[in-house]
Amino acid sequence: VIAVPHNIIGPRQKYDDPFRNVVSIMINRMLQGKAPIIYGDGKQTRCFSYIDDCLDCMIPMLDQENLNKQIINIGPDEEFVTINEVVEICANISGSNLDPIYKKDRPREVKHATCSSNKARELLKYKTKINLKEGILRTCDYIKKIFRENGLALVVIIVGWEIIEDVLFPASFALLGNYVHPGFFAGIPVAWIVCLHWLMV
Repeated sequence: VIAVPHNIIGPRQKYDDPFRNVVSIMINRMLQGKAPIIYGDGKQTRCFSYIDDCLDCMIPMLDQENLNKQIINIGPDEEFVTINEVVEICANISGSNLDPIYKKDRPREVKHATCSSNKARELLKYKTKINLKEGILRTCDYIKKIFRENGLALVVIIVGWEIIEDVLFPASFALLGNYVHPGFFAGIPVAWIVCLHWLMV
């Protein structure tokens, strides 16, 4: 059996790739105060599948015998949207008021990529539980969470460096300076920073 999800969105999606995962790309830029980039006129149509809705179909595929040799689309075929509409939803959720930047369309890009989920409904009881706006909201909340955690990790590392530089490094040198080669101490700050970063992730 072959599953064909359409434009999956949701938490843990890679958001710093400039060419894939359009929803996460847009949100990432908007949360950084940057204008979203649209290739072409933005009238391309897509349907977006929330990750949990896809998993509800894909897990039964592992052992459901009547799916042998089937190719099954998974996606909310009741909700086609243009890229322009996606950008508007992302802006409303993220709080961005920047106009999108339109660039030349990409060569050979598919203008309209939608799906029919009739087979998924028939064979897997597929049903869209998370609509597009809710899916984008959850994706946005996840990226905000990552931004907060990365900011906190940076603060801890900076504070940790100050402690290392002002307290631990001099103390280590005072205790061991007569017994250990001076080059040893060069690695102490790096080791402490690695430890602090590991504790934060």
